[in-house]
Amino acid sequence: MILNSFTSKPVVSVILACVLVLFLPAAYRVVTADGYPLGYSSFEAMNRMELVSQGFIAKDASVFHTQVTVMSASDYVMKGLSSIMGVKTAFLLVPPLLGVLSTIMIYLILRKIGIDTNHRLAITLLFATTPVFLSTFATGSLLAISFTMVIGAVYLFLKRRTVFFILSFFLYLLIPTLGVTCFIVSLFPLVYSIATTGSKKAMAMLAGTLISAGAYFGYLYWVFGMPPFPHLQFHGLLTYFASDLGGAPALGIFISVLFFVGLIYSWKTKARFLPFYILAALLFAVSLFDHEAILYLSIPVSAFAGIGVNDLFKKNWRLPFIRDLSFILVICGVLFSIISFADTMFLEGPSLEEIESLRWLGRNVDSGTILTLPEAAPLVYAITGHQVVGDSQQRLFSDNERGLKDMSDMFASRNLARTSELLTQYRVSAIWLPPWEEEDLRSMEGTGLFFLFRNNETFKKINPEATITIWAYLPYEEEEAGQ
Repeated sequence: MILNSFTSKPVVSVILACVLVLFLPAAYRVVTADGYPLGYSSFEAMNRMELVSQGFIAKDASVFHTQVTVMSASDYVMKGLSSIMGVKTAFLLVPPLLGVLSTIMIYLILRKIGIDTNHRLAITLLFATTPVFLSTFATGSLLAISFTMVIGAVYLFLKRRTVFFILSFFLYLLIPTLGVTCFIVSLFPLVYSIATTGSKKAMAMLAGTLISAGAYFGYLYWVFGMPPFPHLQFHGLLTYFASDLGGAPALGIFISVLFFVGLIYSWKTKARFLPFYILAALLFAVSLFDHEAILYLSIPVSAFAGIGVNDLFKKNWRLPFIRDLSFILVICGVLFSIISFADTMFLEGPSLEEIESLRWLGRNVDSGTILTLPEAAPLVYAITGHQVVGDSQQRLFSDNERGLKDMSDMFASRNLARTSELLTQYRVSAIWLPPWEEEDLRSMEGTGLFFLFRNNETFKKINPEATITIWAYLPYEEEEAGQ
């Protein structure tokens, strides 16, 4: 009875599941964080919106160096939506909406390739509960747009009408701008279709995509030269399969177990599921170089997990209530994965206290740069509007040895003269530290910046009653007053 209630209206079940798991975080952020999106990485994406107006190749001048940023189709899509809805609202609502849309398209793709109702319902529901899906579509990630464009291109390609082919062709021309991973994934259905059916439509689509990719990547090579070859990311590989136990956003341990169960069940009819075997192997290999491929890998993983669940229920049960009980246990396992990962994700922040603290900073500090830790730089810039020591491209500091050394000295040096020299050099007017890092720094109060905060002639608390302390660098104020 329980199982029949889910399979009678499968598309409705998929939509309800997606809405539930994706829009609850959005509602939570409206209540607890004034509608700002979940996750500190969201603010780096928000800051990119300012660069879109510069064109395809934008220059982001940080206090360390000028960083060149190449815009993608997803940046322009989000910029257009942000101009209509507002940046904050767009980053809060667009990813969940795209999560619902992309999951529905995956369900329809599975129907198009002949997967039966029970299998495709199980596959899409399991896909919508993976930690990497929640992390992508419940936060302000631009990967949500890239993924939806790729899935949309594949779905439209499978439709027969000419207008859908034209729309698919247009999306395929844009996919190379989304990155190498998206490009590789998008080629799979075309190559497989050509290999199995000799489809002329797929050949034309493949030719156009390769020409577009050649022109795009060739232009980047002409402007920037050969990029460094990506490194294998074996570190933390096992945590991909235990995201709900504290690992990185990837695959939960429950769906990983179901995946291996599905592999065993499907092996007897492996020819039927050959595309999923090939796709899983391909995406696992790509994920060793690019973590974003995990989102795409979750599709074949969910496919085999869905096969395992469906075949489990197909067995001849002597007592129907035992089958329903097994179904309830599966639901409980899925809910455990969702709740366990969501609990960790919700703690990521930023909290309303952090947001209010930065709003206060933006209102009360008129000039100068803000010193903060690199991982908090996008958040500080997005809310205060002040240039930040570290700026929004902090992940690229490894290309600037001087910047790395200066940042280290500003936080770790106990030498007041050296620290003051650097703060003056970078025109630092205030220092804001995220609460989770401030606690770690305070535990080492005998050394570094917190030791120097004791010098009342150099540093001063400018919001002593607030939970998050902001420190003013007094020599900067004196210099500004003397001008």
